[in-house]
Amino acid sequence: MGIRGDPAKVRHTLSLDFRQLYSNLDPAERLVLPEEKVTWDIEPKPFSGYVIEGPHDRPYFNLFVETLAGADGFDKMVKASPE
Repeated sequence: MGIRGDPAKVRHTLSLDFRQLYSNLDPAERLVLPEEKVTWDIEPKPFSGYVIEGPHDRPYFNLFVETLAGADGFDKMVKASPE
């Protein structure tokens, strides 16, 4: 979980259990997400990785919630197969 400073107290921090999120995925998603790399074209340095990493009993998700707000340009920022 990443937390940034918020002196104005206007932001919210959401917590989730990756194991619960993993168990809620469709079985097909559990197969493709750890096997196909995704590239996040984020400044100042792009990042390539798997959406899900780690063992099934302790999965780790690479999530970038801040890029989803408004989704403006999101289709250009994240590059991967449609699956």
